Amino acid sequence: MATNADCEGGPGVVVEQGGLSLAFLHKIVRHVPIVLLAVDASGTLLLSEGGGLASWQTAKPPREGQSMYDLLEDSPDLLEGFEKALAGQGHMCRTYIGDRVFELQFSAVSEQDNHVVRAFCLAQDITERAESDRQRVEQQLRSFEQERRMAADLRALIESLPIGVVVTREDRVLFLNLAAASCLRWSNAQDYLGRELGQFVAEASREKLRSQPDGKPELLHLGEMKITTGDRTTITAEVQSVGIEFDGFPARLLSIRDVTELRQMEQDLHQAQRLEAIGRLAAGIAHEINTPIQFIGDNAQFLSQGIADVLAYLALCEDSLRAPALEAQRASLEEQKERMDVSFVTVEAPNAARNIIEGVSRVAKIVSAMKGFAHPGGVEKNLIDLNHALDTTIVVATNEWKNVARVVTEFGDIPPVPCRLGEINQVFLNLLVNAAHAVEPNLKRSGEKGTITVRSYVEGAMAIVAISDDGTGIAPEIRTRVFDQFFTTKEVGRGTGQGLAIARRVVVEQHGGLVDFTSEIGKGTTFYVRLPLREQPTQPGDQPQPA
Repeated sequence: MATNADCEGGPGVVVEQGGLSLAFLHKIVRHVPIVLLAVDASGTLLLSEGGGLASWQTAKPPREGQSMYDLLEDSPDLLEGFEKALAGQGHMCRTYIGDRVFELQFSAVSEQDNHVVRAFCLAQDITERAESDRQRVEQQLRSFEQERRMAADLRALIESLPIGVVVTREDRVLFLNLAAASCLRWSNAQDYLGRELGQFVAEASREKLRSQPDGKPELLHLGEMKITTGDRTTITAEVQSVGIEFDGFPARLLSIRDVTELRQMEQDLHQAQRLEAIGRLAAGIAHEINTPIQFIGDNAQFLSQGIADVLAYLALCEDSLRAPALEAQRASLEEQKERMDVSFVTVEAPNAARNIIEGVSRVAKIVSAMKGFAHPGGVEKNLIDLNHALDTTIVVATNEWKNVARVVTEFGDIPPVPCRLGEINQVFLNLLVNAAHAVEPNLKRSGEKGTITVRSYVEGAMAIVAISDDGTGIAPEIRTRVFDQFFTTKEVGRGTGQGLAIARRVVVEQHGGLVDFTSEIGKGTTFYVRLPLREQPTQPGDQPQPA
């Protein structure tokens, strides 16, 4: 055994032969930024060394030979660490020593190792690292607080949005905002959390509602659905869906907008526009009806007078047949026959009767067309005979085209198409009137009527109605604007710029179809109305473009 008298170190330190000398240990640790403390079983400090002592700021600096209980009475963390080490337990902690932060690691030395030293403390000044950690933690806390505030603001924003927002997972309601609760008339929204949203949706739309998997980040326009509200009424709602993550799991966010009143207003507007169109055509229709009524009257008057003459002649014949002198009466009968123009009446009476029947048929056709065109229809779509709808609209618009064009129809074999009849009639009327106006300049130049061709046919899954004219055509610079609302090239008082805008809204938004056109200057224009043979949801962003 050797003592520290034989080496550099404090008095009384014993080191085993062949072991690491304290002198060498002193040389190592005094040059590194640590503090190494060692105590014996009684708690007497045997070693206090290291470059870190320069920043060790205590009232009683650690010195060899002193009791740790005296030295560390103001440093409870150090005292606790040494006590645990003397009891055979390892311990780590951080503590302030003065205004510096040290990281302390305590370890025990077993008595079986036959060392005087029973516990070590390795202390390292980590003030700069601790400050960096503190700043990082503070930054994380600030970021967390900012995210918490943003989440709270976002939730408050969603709560106050005027559009209903519902979050579902596997179709079960997880969250809804105030607008959704109001739209669905759920007075106590908490009662509906966890319930399936699909049970409130019309059966025809349930499959469409569940068509998008949770979490899929794709905006899907589900179209309009009938939804039963909390007060047992039914609303028409426009629904969009997008996959999100909610509370750490895949979910779906649904936006729900009540369009019941809007659709009713649109229906009322379409009806008003149809009535306005009928008002514009009323004078022409009156003329169309007046012509057959006039010749019906003329023919009826002719038949009335002719029949009276024939009956008078027949009465005279009967009187003459009863007279004894037949030869004497024959000349008188012939004279009366000539004077009453019986031969003419006999020939023309059947023609007059046929004219009356034809006139009545024409009036009946016009009245029937007017009745069919003016019928408001309903909100729901019905299977419609497009050819009959076209024929009806052509009759109603007769006064618009008859003086400037002839109409040629080429109707194909088309199955019934799901439509709202009144709205589709309005589209056809607008396109026919536009075609008539387009050929009118040619009539003024050449004196010849133009041609309007109305065709219908099936192409794939679409029913196509093509309305062509051989008019002036549409200038290239305005072709991208023809569907804009209030845009028109017609003179003031003749065009409002609503016709094609209405056509696009009705066909694209209400029927899931398309409206496009081709045009060539000086040769004419063809508008195509494409309607799906089967009802399908409309997609946002569908915009008709010129072909």
